[in-house]
Amino acid sequence: MINTLIVDSDEEAVGQLVTLLSDNCPQISVCGKCGNYFDALDSIEEFNPDLLFLEIDSPSHDELEVYNHYFPSTFELIITSKTEKYAMCALNCCASGYLLKPIKKEELIKSVDHVSQRIRSKKGRQLNSSTVYFSENSNIQDEVIGIPTIDGYEFVSVRNIIRCEGMQKYTRIITTEKNDIISSYNLGKFRELLEQFGFYSPHKSHLINLNQVRKYLKEGNILMFNGSWVPVAKRRKKDFLNRIQHI
Repeated sequence: MINTLIVDSDEEAVGQLVTLLSDNCPQISVCGKCGNYFDALDSIEEFNPDLLFLEIDSPSHDELEVYNHYFPSTFELIITSKTEKYAMCALNCCASGYLLKPIKKEELIKSVDHVSQRIRSKKGRQLNSSTVYFSENSNIQDEVIGIPTIDGYEFVSVRNIIRCEGMQKYTRIITTEKNDIISSYNLGKFRELLEQFGFYSPHKSHLINLNQVRKYLKEGNILMFNGSWVPVAKRRKKDFLNRIQHI
């Protein structure tokens, strides 16, 4: 199933889209519906969708920049609008599709089929990427990852990565070696590569090595072994606490 989030301020339009998806796209599972951009950010953290339907009729530059730079590797994006003049926004956001309201069944099916193929291809690349970057024969925390930088690649043991911090298109990797690495990969790519090795994203801008957690405070802050603090998003607290029970 394709975990799907709908962001649209028009409740009637949301209802119509949900019905169309239910009747014609059995591979889609709607995990949430949001009426505005800010709620959408929290829901993205909570549901980790494969697909986002985003309605834009008066798009904010800042909002589109966030979708364009921070999340594109995490989910596919289909933009909906009442007018064709925002079709260029869809291209700028690297969207997988653009649907004009009222949404036609045939166009929706076509877009969802296209997105389904992209998601299958992406998951296949993730599997291959794990094979390229990590050896299968050694202890999981002894694996080595090649991190692309401006100058080339730096090879770091997974156990030595304390945390990763998103910087729009780039990622700062904090290691036990005391030297931060700035990578040309965005944070979404590191999630794909590292979550299977005991890393967790407590906040949209952070990815941490659970083996490097020193303390957690109830107000929602994590102390890492290097002395740095990382926030936990409100909607992720319960999930985070479930994850660290074994630590």
